[in-house]
Amino acid sequence: MSRIIRWKLCLALIVMLSACAPENESLRVGAAPWPGFEPIYLAREMEYLDQDRISLFELTSASHVAHSFEAGKLDVALLSLDEVLTLVTRGVKLKVIAIIDESVGGDAIIGLPGVTHIHHLKGKRIGYENNAAGSLLLAEALSHANLAAHEVELVEVKLDEQRQVFHRNQVDALITSEPIKQQLLGLGGVAIFDSSRLPGRIVNLMVASEQAMATKTPMMVELLKSYYKARKFQKGRPKKAMQIMAIRLQLYTSEMENSLQGVKFIEPVEAIMRLAGNAQSALTTQAKDLGELMVYRGMLESVPDLSHLVDSQILERVVYE
Repeated sequence: MSRIIRWKLCLALIVMLSACAPENESLRVGAAPWPGFEPIYLAREMEYLDQDRISLFELTSASHVAHSFEAGKLDVALLSLDEVLTLVTRGVKLKVIAIIDESVGGDAIIGLPGVTHIHHLKGKRIGYENNAAGSLLLAEALSHANLAAHEVELVEVKLDEQRQVFHRNQVDALITSEPIKQQLLGLGGVAIFDSSRLPGRIVNLMVASEQAMATKTPMMVELLKSYYKARKFQKGRPKKAMQIMAIRLQLYTSEMENSLQGVKFIEPVEAIMRLAGNAQSALTTQAKDLGELMVYRGMLESVPDLSHLVDSQILERVVYE
């Protein structure tokens, strides 16, 4: 009888522990293809990541990453600042935990043969993915060319569809980003405007959900440590790292090298400095300025409350522990 009672107590305890356990113990991390995010996948290739604790999901576009994060399917997402502002405006609870890189040419408008200057865009069909980064790049390009939005025709084209659309000459230009940019250039496209003309505007970040901040902090520390360990490998053995990344992205090594020219990596100590101060941080100020520009461009209705946008504690643990 006592054995039966003990068995029932054990069974009840197992049920209680199962009910308390998170549905997914691993940290779910999502990103779209982008050279600045490659060190995360390099970390996996070099076995710096514990794949039982950290699951990487590569989605086809930043829009898909943002939607998956908003739907609660990801704990951590790698997104640009403008995309983060769009999520915050929609009420998504998140924290910026790291600054990964800045786009210094990696986002671009590629003209098909015959379209070699931004002034050639007048009356032309422009393919783009409907996200804030592409809209920001287009708005700046049109401003530089003294063109109004109604003087071009926009056609939504997902990043993974752009090569096919290029081959079929279905548009006159495409708003794209690396590594697709290199592939379009290889097909004869011409870069007529890029993010080097928007210094500091397209900043790529690592953000975490409110729930992940409460329950999965150690895994996020592990993720960032692995990322920076891979960055150290990349700097110490650039040719080997370039080869591994090129194979994964299906690029020639020379194309991979060119794609990285459009990325400025942010070192962890600099990232901490830009996150420090939380509501008064340099990144929060930058986010406010960008938010005001997006409101002016019609991309946001209003600048959201940014007082709780950043949290430097995880990155501080990565660097100083």
